[in-house]
Amino acid sequence: MATDPPDERTAPLNGITVVELASNVAGPFAGVLLRDLGARVIKIEHPARGDDVRGWPPFGRDHSAAFAAFNRGKESVALDIRTAAGQEAVLRIAASADVLLESMRPGKMDALGLGSDVLCELNPKLVYCSISGFGRRGPRGGEAGFDAIVQAYSGLMDLTGHITGPPARVGTGVIDEGAGLWAALGVVAALASRGVTGNGCRVESTLLGAASGLMMHHIASVTMASHVPERAGTAQHNTAPYEAIFAQDAPVMIGVTNQSLWERVGEALDCEELIGDPRFRTNADRVANRTELIQLLSGAISHLTAAEVAQKLRTAGVPSSEIRGIGDLPGDEQVIAMELIQPIESGERLPVSPVMFDGNPASLSGLQIPEIGSSTDMVLREVGYDDESMADLRNSGSIR
Repeated sequence: MATDPPDERTAPLNGITVVELASNVAGPFAGVLLRDLGARVIKIEHPARGDDVRGWPPFGRDHSAAFAAFNRGKESVALDIRTAAGQEAVLRIAASADVLLESMRPGKMDALGLGSDVLCELNPKLVYCSISGFGRRGPRGGEAGFDAIVQAYSGLMDLTGHITGPPARVGTGVIDEGAGLWAALGVVAALASRGVTGNGCRVESTLLGAASGLMMHHIASVTMASHVPERAGTAQHNTAPYEAIFAQDAPVMIGVTNQSLWERVGEALDCEELIGDPRFRTNADRVANRTELIQLLSGAISHLTAAEVAQKLRTAGVPSSEIRGIGDLPGDEQVIAMELIQPIESGERLPVSPVMFDGNPASLSGLQIPEIGSSTDMVLREVGYDDESMADLRNSGSIR
C-alpha cells in the first residue's frame, strides 16, 4: 500500500537546480518532468510577454491550461537575456546550477554568450541540455521545428489516419513531448554519470530524433524488411486483431498480441470456429487476412453493445476498451485511484508525471502556477544581487 507522497526532501532529484530557458512545449515539458522528480526549476522568461504558451487558450481561473500543465511548480524569473545585464544574470544563476535546459534555435545561445562552451567552462559540473527541431548538423541543421512540421517531415503524419483518408496529425503533441521526455531522460543519465566522474556534459534532444525514436519498429520494417507501413486506422500493423471493431452501437478496441489472447477472444465471444480456421491460425495468418478476420468478428458481436463486448473480453483477460472521450478521463475511477490528476494550491486539478517511487506518485500539493517574474527578486538575491543592483536592472528593463 502506498504511503504519503514523498516531499521535496525525499524526491529523487531533491537538491538539483535546473535553469530553464525554454518556451512552448518541448523544453518546458522536460522541465516539468524534472520538477516532478524533485528538482527545483527556475524558469527564465521574457519580462513583458513571458512564455508564448501563456497566451494559448483555453484558460482556467487565471492562466492558460497549457501553460499550467507544463510549468506548474516552477519559479519564474523575468529576465531579458538580449541585454548584457540579463546575460550576466544568467551566468551568475547558472554558475551554481546543476542543469541548464534550453530550447532556442541552434546557435542562438552561443550568439548571446550563453552557449555550452561558456557555461560549462564557468561551471564544469553543469549538465547543459539543448532541445531543437533538427539539431546542429545536416542540411536542415539549425532550422526551427515544431511538432506538426516534424510529424509531417518524419512520415508520422502519413502513417496516421484511416486507410482511405488523408494523413492526420496525432491528436496531441507527441513529438514535442517525446523530445522533452528524451531530454529529461538524458539529463537524469548525465546526472548519474556526474555522480561518478564529477563532471557535467552536453545533452541534446531533437524533435526529429523523437519522431525516429517513437517509430523504431516501423523504421526497422523499412531498413530490415524493405516494408513501408501504410495508414491502418486504429489497427496495429504487426498483430491482429488489434483494432477497433464495430459492435451493435459503437466500436470497441481489442488488443491481441499472442496466441493465448486470440484463443480467449474466441471463447469470450462465442466464435471458437475462427480459432481453428486456417486463415487465422497464427498471428502472421491473421495479419495477412486481416480484412476477412475483422468482418467476421464484427458479425459475431453485432448483437452486443460495445460495453458488453469490452466487459466479456476483460473478464476473459483480453485487453479491450470502449472508445471514450478525453472528457471522461479526469473523473475516471482508475485515474483517481492512480492519482494521475491532482489539485494544485488554487484547487484546480492538473495531470502529474505518471511515474511512481515505492508506490508513491509525484505530488502537486501546494504548487502554484507562476506569474511572470514572481521569483525574480528571490533568485537574484540568492546569486548576490542587492537592492541597488536589482533596481538598476529593473530601470534598464532587463528584469521585471
